[in-house]
Amino acid sequence: MLTNPGERTADTTKIPWWVLAAGAEVRMGAQFNVNVGIIYWNPGWNTGGLAIEKQQLASTPTPALSSSGVGERRVIDAGERQTLVLKSDGTLWAWGDNMFDQLGLNGGGGCCVPTQVDTETNWTALAADSRCALAIKSDGTLWAWGDNLSGQLGLGSGDYDMGCSIPTQVGAESDWATIVIGEGDHTHALKNDGTLWAWGNNTYGELGLGDTEDRCTPTQVGAENDWMVVAAGFSHTLALKNDGTLWAWGQNEEGQLGLDGSWDRCTPTQVGTESDWTSIAAGSEHTLALKNDGTLWSWGKNNDGQLGLGDTKSRTSPTRVGTQSDWAILSAGDRRTHALKNDGTFWTWGWNRYGQLGLGDYKNRFVPTLVDGP
Repeated sequence: MLTNPGERTADTTKIPWWVLAAGAEVRMGAQFNVNVGIIYWNPGWNTGGLAIEKQQLASTPTPALSSSGVGERRVIDAGERQTLVLKSDGTLWAWGDNMFDQLGLNGGGGCCVPTQVDTETNWTALAADSRCALAIKSDGTLWAWGDNLSGQLGLGSGDYDMGCSIPTQVGAESDWATIVIGEGDHTHALKNDGTLWAWGNNTYGELGLGDTEDRCTPTQVGAENDWMVVAAGFSHTLALKNDGTLWAWGQNEEGQLGLDGSWDRCTPTQVGTESDWTSIAAGSEHTLALKNDGTLWSWGKNNDGQLGLGDTKSRTSPTRVGTQSDWAILSAGDRRTHALKNDGTFWTWGWNRYGQLGLGDYKNRFVPTLVDGP
């Protein structure tokens, strides 16, 4: 398999890729609104997350779901061993492991085919880690289920200390806009007024609240109301403001905050002075971002080539990946990265022990490598 992006060209007869989601050994990071007829689940070891009714290794892209019409599935998110999907009709579906009630199906074991979560038809956004999930309804209310050991569900102390098996409303507010959760059990959400809120595990200051104390209910981060996007890694957090500036906080042992040095931050700290950032993705201990000129930048841990810079040397400040300027969407997982270009082609690099990169083998890649699609 060639590993130089310049040595391969896209097959224009292939169906363009439209969505990315990567779990811990198959997500850490983000969700995307899409209109697709086929969902391709991230390859790797299947514990039910592929929805193909058996366990197997998949080292090439595998159709997880198909529909008779374009536009049925809208949002995909995944934890380490489970997958959740929103349909365009507002219904929520889940499958995979259910050890911590992270499917929201009121107990029971896991399932290897999509199963509807409750009967509601007004779900609009979701976020998942390996043991829990959160989602927003069209009325702006926030709901959570699964494990709550670190308070990541935001349900307060008491009855829900150990979690819950069905979607349970978080507080009484009805102005939630977006939600993300890091694999290290820290949750972040934006409200419609542009304020940023955080709760859950705060060992390294990843909540951005000026200390390292956990929170079990949503707590506002600072007083600003100009936050636009937030992303959560294992123990670090990044966010963009409306002015295009990039901010980071939490663990920085591997330079994943992009602030030079390796000391942690417990409040949002600006990364550089640029104001042209447009998109961010947080992996377990690495970070990627796009600028408005379509260039791709990466920093943090790089032991498996997840930064895409052609080596395994970590970086402590944003470093440009290649010379291309046509990158569109990013997703980062555990020691690996996935990206889409404007032409709909799918590129991947980093750790590939279980075939997570979808390249037909189990070799790591150190630069962006084209994935052959259907």
